[in-house]
Amino acid sequence: MAPTQPLAASSLFNNLSVDQLERVAPLAQERVFPAGEYIFREDSTATELFLVLTGQVLLTMMVVQPSRRVAREVNIVTCGPQKTLGFWALLPPFKYRLSAKATVDVTCLAVDAEGLKRLMDQDKHLAGEVWRGLIHLLMERHDQMAEVLAYERSQRLY
Repeated sequence: MAPTQPLAASSLFNNLSVDQLERVAPLAQERVFPAGEYIFREDSTATELFLVLTGQVLLTMMVVQPSRRVAREVNIVTCGPQKTLGFWALLPPFKYRLSAKATVDVTCLAVDAEGLKRLMDQDKHLAGEVWRGLIHLLMERHDQMAEVLAYERSQRLY
């Protein structure tokens, strides 16, 4: 598989030209995460974003139960191939807002966020297309989180 193919399949990069994809590709390295391993944890410093190539990743967040003053992990969504994770690496304060855990063996492309931000500074058209993709991802993730948290509230579980 050419390095640009999985990038082009991602909603974050799918509107980039071949030339732009070729400039992003060197920032990506294939990484393997065994089942049960965290790819990143909520509130940790976000330095990479991840494109899932194979496997399944569970996104979770800690929710505080005010009545009990305890936090518990809530499942938000399971993501498979072609999904983008950890896009908070592009947004201040550059911390992951969710945790991502491999539910089976997972292969991802890890994209260096600092390198991508430099490319975006150099190429405003590339930046515009990445921001457009990022807005789509943020809306999708917001809707997923809102649905889960509404259910949690209806069950009085948090």
